[in-house]
Amino acid sequence: MDTAGNVSSYVISDTIYRLASAPVIGLDSTIVAFEDILYTQTVRVTDLDLATVSGDQFSFTTSWNDSIIPTNGTRVDTFINNSSGLITWTPTPQDTGSFRLRVTVVDKDSLMDTVDYPLTIKPVNDESGFVLEYFLPV
Repeated sequence: MDTAGNVSSYVISDTIYRLASAPVIGLDSTIVAFEDILYTQTVRVTDLDLATVSGDQFSFTTSWNDSIIPTNGTRVDTFINNSSGLITWTPTPQDTGSFRLRVTVVDKDSLMDTVDYPLTIKPVNDESGFVLEYFLPV
């Protein structure tokens, strides 16, 4: 049995080496979010190591790959769950526009994948907060 838990009934050598495979991120090419509405997206990861007995574990990070970032964003954001890959974020009205969000996943063997994808934040018609009154001539 090797360190990944793979079992073989036939062994040529007394030393078994296992090459780990890197994770691969699968995201939609363009993601659309709306201001003032909770945005959620699960980062999909495929990895050949998931088919082994020992499996694999991942950690996730996000950052903005633009010189201008959303107003409630920072260079390295923490709105992704480090272990599940679930992004949850509510853009503000000042965040409307197009950005590039960088997502990085690292597996337990320190192999990684990084993807930049366009994130478009669209405005939503907000209530103005005042009432417009019309007066008819008498």
